[in-house]
Amino acid sequence: MPNSQPERAARVAALVLAGGASERLGTPKQLVVFRGEPLVRRAAAAASEAGARPVIVVLGAEAARVAEALRDVPRVATVLNEHWRD
Repeated sequence: MPNSQPERAARVAALVLAGGASERLGTPKQLVVFRGEPLVRRAAAAASEAGARPVIVVLGAEAARVAEALRDVPRVATVLNEHWRD
């Protein structure tokens, strides 16, 4: 028997983990600039441009600075992991 349900487009979410302290590097890796943009912004924008919905960036260490780097990236949400050290 054929399926009578219309096919649904697959939804794929993206989760960018950007909460670490980058202790060995000595500076927040998320904010390292590559080709004129912080790495976290490049990752979130690439996921958004690829059609991922939703795009969620998990913040922790340096949350305010990382969130600022994401300002104006379309269709990106942030969540704060208050226990990022754990």
